[in-house]
Formats: sequence, C-alpha cells, structure tokens
Amino acid sequence: MKKIFTILGVMCIPFLFLLNTSHSYATEFRFGPDNDGELVVVLDPGHGGENLGAEYEGRVEKEINMIVANAMYERLSKYEGITVYMTRTEDVDLSLLERAEFAQSVNADFLFCLHFNMSEFHTLYGAEIWIQSEGIENQEGYRFGQVWIEDMQNHGLYLRGIKTRLNTKGTDYYGILRHCKEFGITAALLEHCHLDHLADSGFANSEEDLKQFGILDADSLAKYFGLSSEELGVNYCDYPLQEIEPNKQYMKVDTTAPDMCYAQVDKCDYETGEVQISVMSYDIDTPMLYYQYSLDGGNNFSPLISWPSVDMLKEFSTDSFTFTVTIEQETSPKIIVRVHNKYNITTDSNLLGDFHVFPTRTTTVLSPEMDVKQKDSSDNVSQKQDLIIQEKEQDFASLLLKDHSSFWGFIMLVLIFVVLIFLSLLSIRLFFPNKKRRERKQAKEKTNR
Repeated sequence: MKKIFTILGVMCIPFLFLLNTSHSYATEFRFGPDNDGELVVVLDPGHGGENLGAEYEGRVEKEINMIVANAMYERLSKYEGITVYMTRTEDVDLSLLERAEFAQSVNADFLFCLHFNMSEFHTLYGAEIWIQSEGIENQEGYRFGQVWIEDMQNHGLYLRGIKTRLNTKGTDYYGILRHCKEFGITAALLEHCHLDHLADSGFANSEEDLKQFGILDADSLAKYFGLSSEELGVNYCDYPLQEIEPNKQYMKVDTTAPDMCYAQVDKCDYETGEVQISVMSYDIDTPMLYYQYSLDGGNNFSPLISWPSVDMLKEFSTDSFTFTVTIEQETSPKIIVRVHNKYNITTDSNLLGDFHVFPTRTTTVLSPEMDVKQKDSSDNVSQKQDLIIQEKEQDFASLLLKDHSSFWGFIMLVLIFVVLIFLSLLSIRLFFPNKKRRERKQAKEKTNR
C-alpha cells in the first residue's frame, strides 16, 4: 500500500509543476518580478519639442499628452507598491529610441505611451490601443488592453479595438513598441480619442477632460497590476483578468478586406421615402467597425456610422443588422452599403435597385381665426396638391410601364403584326377580286343589256 501511494505521488509531480508554472505566468507582471516585488512603470507623453503631434482647432497633441501624463502620475502615486517614472516632464525633443532606453535604465516592467488621434479626412472616431505583435509582450499588452478599452467604453467612447501593426520588415510598425520589444519591455500605445471628430469632441475639450483621461489610465493600470490604495479606498488585488495562452499571438494584423457584404431592401414606403435595408457581412480575420451608405451608386457616401453591437475582442465577425434611410422626394437613388473592419479596410455591397419617390400630401389644419380668404387659399393649395399627387401617380405608373418595357414592347409588336396582316388581306380583297366574283359581275352586266 505504501508503494502505491509513493507511485501515485511521483505521478502527480509533473501536474503540480504545470499548475505552478501556469500560476507564475498569470501573475508575474502583477508583482514586478525584476524589481524585488516593486512594480516599475514608465509614462511616455507622446511628441514634444518641435514634434507637435496632431493639431486641431487650437489644440496641440504634445501639450495635452503632458496634461494626461501628469494626472496619471499623480493618481498612481496614491497606490502602494509602484514606482512611476516619466520619459519627459518638459517640452523637449526625445527620439523613440531614447524613450525606450530610459525605460530600460530604470528596469521598467511596462511603458505606457500616451497619445491622441486625428485622421486624414477627419472621418474616424473612437479609442484604440496598439500593442506589440509577438511574445509575452503581445500577450500581456493584450490583457492590459482588455482592461483599458472597457474603461474607455464605460467613459462613453466608441471602441476601435486592440491592434497590432507591422512594418515592411515584419516587425512592429510603431517605433516605441519596437524598441521596447528589443529591450524586453512590454509597451502599449494609447490613442484616447480623435481630436478632429464631433463624436469625440466632448471628451477632450478642457483641461479637466484631459485629467480625467489620466485618472482612468491610472486606474486601468492599477486593475491590471492588482494594486491597492488606502488613500483612495480601492483594492484591485483580486481584479479578474482573462487567462492568456502562453504561445498564442493575439490581435494579428489584418491586411485584407471584409470577405462579404450583402444588402437587401426589406421595406420601401414610396410616399414617405423611408427604405429599410438589411445588411449581412462577414470577415474571417477581424470584427467590423463602421458602415456607411451611398444613394448615388457609390460616388458619395454618408458619414461613418458606428457598427451595431460592436465587440472589439472578437477575432472574426459575422454580423447582420437593419437600418432605415430616408430618400429625398422626386429622386431615384441607387443604394450601396460600405462596411469597414477594425483596420479601416472596406467592402461594398451589391447595388440595390432604383426607388422613385414622389411627394406626399400634407394636411393643412385651419385655426378658428383664419378668415374666409385664407380658407379658400388653403383649399386651393389642397386642390393643387391633389393634382400634383395625381400627376405623380401617373408618372409612377409610367415608371412601372418603363420598367416592364420589354414585355409591353413585345405586345406592341404582336398587335402591329396582326394589323399589318389584316390590312394586307383587305387590300388583296379590294384590288384582286376572285374568279367567282368576276363571273357574277359579268352575268349581271349581260342581264342589264
């Protein structure tokens, strides 16, 4: 019996080792393993000096990045068990390599690069985070990104997701992420919102707005590392994080367009101009981000519309939804729906057919104060509206006939053919009388003589 228990105990040793390894992997960043239990993070306010960053309506990115970083630093100083550094505290030029080298010099566990966004045509909006593309840095960056984008969503921002991007050499596109990876430092680039879009404008208009971003960033970091603060009265030691797979690469960059976009008309009210459209899309690589529509066959599109029920943590997307668009009266639009995936790559739907919309009749409500002349004028307007509606209904009927022109053309050809045959027979009978008719005519002439 003793030998049996001994054998069973030996057999369990590998499983205990695996369990211990998994626990160590899941918690190593929470306790700053390279700093004797003291967590070290570096805050990097993007740009500086002559490098202004984004500029829009008087706001300069290098300045607002510093406001966020200072607020984040102040908030983190109230948590226990963490040492915080900043790559710059003044308006100076720093190369991306110098920033990464500074993080290495203080033996940093994590570097957070703080930014704000702006798009070329001022069309994009929302918050996004860029992480390193490979290794444990990719996995831990992804896990922090989950915490951060959830906090951004709770703040009211639209999510553009957790992303990776590669350069032509196949390494990280963003220099700060690439250099930190070379030094074995996990890093994340936080794009809080877009300065140039109305959807995001309410989040970065004042210094208080920017300080709020710094506080949110600090609390996201505290949740990720499991920090606590007696001064703030918070304890994130047991904050749940998603388990990550040691050998998995998260958020692989997607360079392909959505695989499919199909649109169809569900309902069409020809009088009000309301058209209800169903859309089905599919992308095997990444979730969808926006959609827009065109009424002129793809020459012009609507502004970007948030994707319904977006889930930026999904690694692929199969979605369907319905939206309604109002068509202007006396138009015949050609509708196309365009979908955008997380990396702003687009696919257009099939072309939906023409819809001819004619004006609706409006009702005039007469008040007791209206005199007879006003009432007569309203009656005349109503009569004119009736005439317009009748004319448009006739136009609509003509449009239907036009749409079936091939069928009616065939009928007209048959009728013309029948008439021609009839006329031919009639002419033959008139100009070429038959033999019996000639004989009767001759007999009648002899009798008269």
